[in-house]
Amino acid sequence: APTGSGKTLMAAAAVERFSQDADVVWFWFAPFKGVIAQTISFLKDECSTLRLRDLSTDRSISGCKRGDVFVTTWQTVAVKDSSQRTVRRERETAPSLDLLIAGLRDKGLRVGIVVDEAHHSFSAGTQAALLCRDVIQPDFTVLITATPDDKDIEKWQKSHDIKAISRLAVSRNDAVQAGLIKHEVNAVSYTAADEKQASLIDFEGAALKGATLMHGQIKAELTAAKIQLVPLMLVQVDSKSTDSVADAKARLLKLGFAESAIAIHTSDEPDPNLAAIANNEAIEVLIFKMAIALGFDAPRAWTLVSMRSAKSEDFGVQLIGRILRVHRRLHGKQVPGVLSNGYVFLADPEAQTGLKAAGERVNSFRTQCALVAPTTTMIVRLGSGQTEVQQIGPSGQTVLFMPDELDAKTIQPAQTEEREQDVSGHPQAVFNLEGGSAPSMTITPQNPANDNAAAITVQALTRNANGKVAAIAATAKRYSLRVSMPKQFKTSHLPDATEGLEASCAAHFFVDGNELIKAIGAKVQVNQCTLEVFTQQVQFDLFKADFDPLETARRAQEILMKNEGFHAKELKSHLIARLQVIAEQFDLIDCNASALAKLLNTLLVRDQGALLRSAQKKALAEHAVCEEAEELPSEYLSELRCDLSQRNVYGIYPNGLNNWEREFAEMLDQAPTDAVQWWHRNEVRKPWSVSMVAADGKHFYPDFVIGVNARKTNEGVLLADPKAMYDTATQAPKILAQHPVYGKALLVCKTGHADWYCVVWNEVRSKAELGPRFEWDRAKMW
Repeated sequence: APTGSGKTLMAAAAVERFSQDADVVWFWFAPFKGVIAQTISFLKDECSTLRLRDLSTDRSISGCKRGDVFVTTWQTVAVKDSSQRTVRRERETAPSLDLLIAGLRDKGLRVGIVVDEAHHSFSAGTQAALLCRDVIQPDFTVLITATPDDKDIEKWQKSHDIKAISRLAVSRNDAVQAGLIKHEVNAVSYTAADEKQASLIDFEGAALKGATLMHGQIKAELTAAKIQLVPLMLVQVDSKSTDSVADAKARLLKLGFAESAIAIHTSDEPDPNLAAIANNEAIEVLIFKMAIALGFDAPRAWTLVSMRSAKSEDFGVQLIGRILRVHRRLHGKQVPGVLSNGYVFLADPEAQTGLKAAGERVNSFRTQCALVAPTTTMIVRLGSGQTEVQQIGPSGQTVLFMPDELDAKTIQPAQTEEREQDVSGHPQAVFNLEGGSAPSMTITPQNPANDNAAAITVQALTRNANGKVAAIAATAKRYSLRVSMPKQFKTSHLPDATEGLEASCAAHFFVDGNELIKAIGAKVQVNQCTLEVFTQQVQFDLFKADFDPLETARRAQEILMKNEGFHAKELKSHLIARLQVIAEQFDLIDCNASALAKLLNTLLVRDQGALLRSAQKKALAEHAVCEEAEELPSEYLSELRCDLSQRNVYGIYPNGLNNWEREFAEMLDQAPTDAVQWWHRNEVRKPWSVSMVAADGKHFYPDFVIGVNARKTNEGVLLADPKAMYDTATQAPKILAQHPVYGKALLVCKTGHADWYCVVWNEVRSKAELGPRFEWDRAKMW
């Protein structure tokens, strides 16, 4: 029968009535030591003709008679370690359990056992089952469970050579109609409305907050119904964490509970004190740091918060059982719908699967002992649809309509790491001649070729695969810098010493009063999913959850460390000092270091670092040095003949262009005559290269320097960088970079498109995305 439907009372009544007609001594096995006192108290109150005996101190055979009940646990009598079997050892004043059983039979008494929570340890092959078969050999056996396992029962039946079992079952519906258990259990879980923010959500805090709100509503409903009862909220924390209890208590205090109203129980097994706590109405919250005990009664409990990640069906049944009972003060009373249900709040949304399965298991039980069960009809209407008649059969159950399964969320594959390579599949060779000794080169003039290049013989020193120096010789080409082309450009870089950069960034970090207010009360929008465990109906609502403080701090630190041009620790110190000044101006918060650090973390994470990037960009611009680079070489040397170009400053397509760079260069040659005057392939880290300071403080060398007609920059220069992939973290600092003289670089991409598209930065989404189609009129104003 379902938890709360009176299994213990039914078993006790059966034992008492049976003992009136037969000479039987009973052994009642409770699941845990902590439940023994609870069971003894119950049997004393409900069964006046039974005599309760203590197996550990009172094993006198001569004093035994029909109706005696020894309440104990399997752990007391059935353990592998013989040193722990205290009742299995004979003493001067008391026989062992084995001799007690034999003595009872010699006296003409028969032996019966009652196994509470029989599924928990009383299956075939366990120490309990072996003791029962080999030592106790009961004449009568009563097994009690809310969650029977038919396979285990069949094995147990076979191992004990039992021909038939009398099986009685009570359906959930019958227990509901009798007013013994609640109508429904609602399992509430939370998922991120935006998957990218999932790790920022304080799911434990959301579950505690939701349960606290429901607890308050239940208190109000009890008061309105004039029922003198203080409800109990159960909080089960994760036993793997050493700080889980203290953390849960601190959260509950912030939610408004008085410290005196919070009790804690962390032992491995329930003890008598646990039942006392559960019945003490001065306690409103009971924190557990253990698996919820089977058989533990807490009729005052309507709400339960579970921070464990268990997803099993058995665990779900345990959760349901702890809040399913109806308190005796509500028996026979008409109560509002809120008081008719139990509520489980889950910090782990996946735990709902176990509760769903548990609900299906409990629903599967059908009453098998009813002799008279009249057929009943009822009118059912689902939603706004038409009504229909349904029949309730002898089982007391009716057909439950299952909602369509929710469509599985489409899981987008993770973005692969950016790696620009030749789309032809050939790897791009990159030669970095920096560092070490420069190769020596001997040039011998030869007969000039027909084009603007002269053939030369090059002999250079290089290193082979073994690292040894070797000489190579080849015939190379020489391409002269064309007349009227620019010979020198301006480059920008950070000085070696950037003292004051962090302070400068903090000075540009401005937050207005509205932003501060939003950050102080910042919430994350989540989906609240409520599953009706027994009907399987699902309802979705929106819920505002708090930011998880640890994850927010971690993400904020990542943002602070992202820009390598700034010292993260020093930058954070300056930003907190800046926030203190702003907060004092608006008189918004207590300006202690902890509150300011938390506020800074929230500000950084809420806009994914946008405010900080803007301040860093301005600080870098203030400290960046802009100066003349060296003049371009008068000649471009190449071992291979280069294709000719109409507008390149050397009149050729340089070696080393990958597919998309070559395609972009060809577009420059084909541009309208009033658009592009010339273009130059900007090499990396050459004395004559054009560099700009990216938003992360690193040097950025755009691939192309272009002379654009009517562009209002020095010599009409536009810096451009064609990309194969644009939406990666490494590209963002380039998009946000600003050259002091030439302005922003133009990043373009044509992946999957026939035309080139401008790459822009979406500040709201904090990511790069394709913007408008590239046109030359746009280049003038870029």
